[in-house]
Amino acid sequence: QRIRRLLDTGKLRDFDAARLVMLYALRYEKHTNNDIVGLVEMLKKKNIPENLTKAVVNVLEYGGTHARQSDLFGIQDAVNITKNIFKGLSGVENVYTQHNPLLKETLEDLIKGKLKETLFPYLGGGHLTRRPQEILVFMVGGTTYEESLTVHQLNKNNIGVQIVLGGTCVHNSTSFLEEVSAATQGVIRRHVRMRNI
Repeated sequence: QRIRRLLDTGKLRDFDAARLVMLYALRYEKHTNNDIVGLVEMLKKKNIPENLTKAVVNVLEYGGTHARQSDLFGIQDAVNITKNIFKGLSGVENVYTQHNPLLKETLEDLIKGKLKETLFPYLGGGHLTRRPQEILVFMVGGTTYEESLTVHQLNKNNIGVQIVLGGTCVHNSTSFLEEVSAATQGVIRRHVRMRNI
């Protein structure tokens, strides 16, 4: 309902309205009473360009739950749910600064020696016996400015650990959605309710 109210205000740029619906779709795609189709229809009624309304479905095809190995939103793990409830917004001046990319949790687990081998197998069949000192992360498909900031902060806060981040490109929202569109062109839709969008 809150998303519908935000879209109704008319204060959002077309691109921002579509991004809001994309985030909603990724977060609630498995909820039985989600309103993804209704929100996309709402975007269409507001004359949001077709490439942006189609981007909602493309993002689900590209990065929906069927395509992810881990929990993008940190909600499936009971420990994370509890941690997030108690953490709340304490000390956060802006709710948008509360988001942390998945890379942060992954690197923190690696530094602590708690990285799940089932998701991140080690080369050579061995396992991590001591804290890594040099970590190289290369993101095929590109990285983001937010992930770059995360790596900078981890380097600053973890003395004795040096993390280097690389990637095929550095994405912003526009370049990422262009890549998603290219990657999903001609793909048979998994989301039956959204095939006609």
